[in-house]
Amino acid sequence: ALEAIARAARGAAEAASVAVAVGLARCGVDEKLGYWRGLRDAEEKAQHVVRQLWQVCLAGVDSLQFEGAVALATAYVDAHAEGDAEGALDHALDALVTWQSTRTFGTGFASGFGGLATMALTVPTALFAAWATAARLAFA
Repeated sequence: ALEAIARAARGAAEAASVAVAVGLARCGVDEKLGYWRGLRDAEEKAQHVVRQLWQVCLAGVDSLQFEGAVALATAYVDAHAEGDAEGALDHALDALVTWQSTRTFGTGFASGFGGLATMALTVPTALFAAWATAARLAFA
């Protein structure tokens, strides 16, 4: 009887393993991992900047008081964890997106105050802020 149970368990484990492999193949995990590995190993400046931005958005920068995506999401979920779990999560996500969108709008709006004289500084700054906000929201 124990041998039959062991055979059935091995069969179930093999079936689960095949199901996981098929699921990963459908999601294109190998291609995605190849992209991330290529980005990690790339030497071009633009790809290096993108990789650094994503790392900063994921991990944050303590010295600049810039929270990473996980810390940001956790803070919003903790702050809005009232009522049922699903409703609290929806409320936290709405609050997170609303506040981050407001910050991005404010940065873009403020970048126009200097006019033509300060555009060389304010436009790249506004673009970086929008890019960083979008990356943090995507990872959160």
